[in-house]
Amino acid sequence: SELTGFPFLEAGVFEAVIAPSISVARSNGTVLFFLANLLLCSWHLDVGHNDNTMSRALAVQALVESRSLDITAHQELTGDKALVNGRYFSDKAPLPTLIVAPCWWVLRSFVPVEPSDIVIPDSLLMLGGLLCGSLPLALIITLMWLRLKACGAGSAVPLAMLPIFGSFLFLYSGSFYNHLPAALFALLASIAIAKSRWLQAGLWAGAAFASDASMLLLLGAWFLQSLFQRKAVLHYVTGLLPAIVLVAVHNIIVTGSPFLFPSAFAANYQAMHTGYGFGTWQPAAIWGLSFSSYRGLFFYAPALISVILFAGRAQYRPALRTLLLDPFVLPAILLALVFLSHATWWGGWTYGPRYLTAVPVLLLYRLLPPIAEDKRLARITLLLSAFGCVCAFAAKSTAGYSLPTEVRDPLTSIILPAVLNGQWTAQPLPAVIGLSTAMATFSFPVFLLVGMFVLILIDRRRSART
Repeated sequence: SELTGFPFLEAGVFEAVIAPSISVARSNGTVLFFLANLLLCSWHLDVGHNDNTMSRALAVQALVESRSLDITAHQELTGDKALVNGRYFSDKAPLPTLIVAPCWWVLRSFVPVEPSDIVIPDSLLMLGGLLCGSLPLALIITLMWLRLKACGAGSAVPLAMLPIFGSFLFLYSGSFYNHLPAALFALLASIAIAKSRWLQAGLWAGAAFASDASMLLLLGAWFLQSLFQRKAVLHYVTGLLPAIVLVAVHNIIVTGSPFLFPSAFAANYQAMHTGYGFGTWQPAAIWGLSFSSYRGLFFYAPALISVILFAGRAQYRPALRTLLLDPFVLPAILLALVFLSHATWWGGWTYGPRYLTAVPVLLLYRLLPPIAEDKRLARITLLLSAFGCVCAFAAKSTAGYSLPTEVRDPLTSIILPAVLNGQWTAQPLPAVIGLSTAMATFSFPVFLLVGMFVLILIDRRRSART
């Protein structure tokens, strides 16, 4: 049953997609791999009071303290807010708030935290960063590894880890954002579709939508693909219903209408009031979101260059019908294309194209196994990923993702000077427990390399036994 797939697709195209786990998913090695990556993804827990994380944290705090979503009392702490009939609310999707809120209630009830006069304690931001940043990214990396292992890739550990740690996704590990949970749920939905499990696909797709409203585009793409399988539409839509109800109820509470999202009432972003910012001609986004050092997808997730090299091969070049039925590639392409028309395509203060977080997740999961089969292309991927790791580590250790919108080349303008001046962040966990910021900073690449080496050795021994 693990090998069932799309009977209408060309033979061989999906052979590396259908069985991403099999028996290896139940081994102790999977738990060890996940925990090692969870530690690395939690090395930097973000306590920065930026608009995005504070908007979510205020919603959690309001829900726990006053059983309300109204953040009017402390709305001045964030610029990301919706103004509806004189009251302020977070303008974010509801699911990350609902994931963190019960955990924060337990923490506040049974574990001493900061004094109650602090509106948003660091521990709340760290909890949100762990649950909505570190945990999703560690799961994404683990799923990548399981897929590579299931397909027999000999370099499964580095190919699963380095392309992710060497991308802009790593900058959002440990941060209370919605992009990584949405990307994880989108990946799980695509995997379920590849296995023809449409009810599961609907549940995961709905979770992605409830985490990030822009995932509605992916829901539409998967709905069209469900039309090609018997009874798939019914199962898929049934799976979507819980999330649709959740989002509709959240919209009613905030905006008064099930069809109006809070972002339509964004207090500080007029562009969101018309079409949620979509539908305007943005020629600068073509270069800006592709290869530029400003917000370029292929610059800030350089392993994707190998995807281009692979896709350009004569023996690949899938038929248009096959591409349109691919639950990984088609949604990724559509998401990237649609954001070329968004009024704020650059994503504000950010490292890389954060709105496109799901794109590298879907494409790398889909295409890393066939890339791994070509040793030359696999080496190119690792070299590109190593470059990405240097850039991402330099940013994570200094300015983080808070790179001003007006800075066109943030790596050379902000991050490189910060590195040369030793302006290290105090957020690494070893620094929190007393280690100097410099030692805490440079302990991360040591742990990354040593941990990866140990995981490779364990992987090889397990392979030798089988």
